[in-house]
Formats: sequence, structure tokens, C-alpha cells
Amino acid sequence: MDLLIFKDLRKSDDMDIIEFAKRVCPNQELNKFQKEILLKYQKAKEENKELILCFSRCIGRTMVMKIIDEFHNHN
Repeated sequence: MDLLIFKDLRKSDDMDIIEFAKRVCPNQELNKFQKEILLKYQKAKEENKELILCFSRCIGRTMVMKIIDEFHNHN
């Protein structure tokens, strides 16, 4: 299991994280699970709440982490 904790999430511009993901990883398609994680992250960020994600290792986890990291640093 991986435990991801994001604190001090500040409101981003109105960029949709799924659209952002398409720019970060243009040649890869997100699966339903990956989209769900990204949307939970974006919702917590918009509400300026702490977010804890706990999920078992899955194919594409590294891609999700890359997208979240770049989205977090972009805003």
C-alpha cells in the first residue's frame, strides 16, 4: 500500500487536472482509477483541504504521481 499525504493545498487556477494530465502525458490514456485519484486531488486542492490517498500499487501509479507533482508545482 502507498500512502500519499498532501498538505497546504492552495486553490489553483481553474485548470482541469484531467486536461493538465493530457499535456503532461500526451501519449498515454488515463484509466478510470487514475482519473478518480486525480479528481479527488483536485477537489481537495480547490477546497484547500488536506488529502490522504491510500491505494495499493497499480499500473500507472508512477504516472499519477508525476501528474500530481507537476500540477502541484504548476499552480
